[in-house]
Amino acid sequence: MHTLPACTFLHPLPLRGESGISEALLRRLSALSSAKGRGAERGWGEGGKPPHTPNSQNNYNSPTPTTKNHPMKTTTLTAIILLTTACTTQTTHIYKPDGNKQCEPATSTLANSTTQLTSAGIEVLTSNCATHTGMAVMTVCGAPTLGIHLHEINASDIQKAKDLGYEEANNLINHEQGTGYEITNCP
Repeated sequence: MHTLPACTFLHPLPLRGESGISEALLRRLSALSSAKGRGAERGWGEGGKPPHTPNSQNNYNSPTPTTKNHPMKTTTLTAIILLTTACTTQTTHIYKPDGNKQCEPATSTLANSTTQLTSAGIEVLTSNCATHTGMAVMTVCGAPTLGIHLHEINASDIQKAKDLGYEEANNLINHEQGTGYEITNCP
C-alpha cells in the first residue's frame, strides 16, 4: 500500500476556529509576532532591554529570576502544537474510471461516485473529474474514455475504498512512461 509521507501538507493550515486551536493561543501568537524593538528577537519581551537585574544595569548573566514571559518558549511550544495538529489527519487521493463511453452521453456522474463512497462510511474531502494522461486510446464510438472520478479521502479509509473498486491515484503516475492525471471539467 502506497500512502503519503508522515506529514504531507496538501492544503494550507486551517483557518481560525477550524482546527480546534483556541483564539487565546492565536492572539498570543499574534502578539509575539508583532513585538517591536531591539531585543524582541532575542526573547527579551518588549525589546531594547534585557530582563531587569537589581544590582547592575549591564550584568546580563545574573541568575536573578524575572517575572516576564518567555516568548521564545511560547513560540516554540505554539509551533509544536500547530505542527502536531496539522499532521494528525493524513489524506490520499483515490480514483475510479468514470465508465463513460465515446460518442455516448455520460452515464456516471461525479455525484454518484461521491455518494457511493459516503454511503460506505467514507468521508469525501474533495471530488473532481479528471483524465488519465499519457495514455493512447482508440477513437471509436462505444470505446471507453480516459475519464476518472478523483476523490480525496482520509488515508485510514483506503481499504474500504478499494473494496468498492477504487484505486490510489498515485498508481496513475509514472514519470518514466509519462503517465499521470489532470483535473478536468465534468462531462
